[in-house]
Amino acid sequence: MRLRNLRIILLFSVIACGGGDGSSPTTPVTPPKPVVTLKLPQSHTNVLTITISGSTAANATLQISGGAAIVTATAAASGTFSASVTLKANQTNQISVVATSSAGIRSTAAVVTLVHDDIAPDAPTS
Repeated sequence: MRLRNLRIILLFSVIACGGGDGSSPTTPVTPPKPVVTLKLPQSHTNVLTITISGSTAANATLQISGGAAIVTATAAASGTFSASVTLKANQTNQISVVATSSAGIRSTAAVVTLVHDDIAPDAPTS
């Protein structure tokens, strides 16, 4: 009975050590790119400041460009984000959102096109 227990212990010891000098090469692990998912606002608006919201990696930094100015925001621990963006007046605005994870890895841009138009149409003529 004792011999059987000794074999199990030795076998476990060999598996745990891995043989050789006990070291093994390490392989670096690259975290995945964050993904940005947008809740799409209406494509046409007469409102100059809109809210861009969506989800990405937890605590990621977001850069939102394509409006009147570049806006930065930070995603919550849940990954959700919301930011106010001022559009270029009476123009097509191609809004691009890029997330950078806490590991410094950048996402592919999520892009949405929004048209701002607050010019009243001409009065009808008879």
